[in-house]
Amino acid sequence: MEAGLSRILAVYSSTVPPVIGPVRSARETDLELLRQFDRPTLAYSGAQSRLNPLIEARR
Repeated sequence: MEAGLSRILAVYSSTVPPVIGPVRSARETDLELLRQFDRPTLAYSGAQSRLNPLIEARR
């Protein structure tokens, strides 16, 4: 997507593993994709400052 690197979203169906990585920064599209799951967990390395309130609001 950016600089020839793909973005992949991993979804774990029952439990969150003890280690997740490597991860990239959060994007608004990640929040839209996670909407379809009951209680998702989002692991990310950072986000644009305008996205942080959106992430917090969906906790």
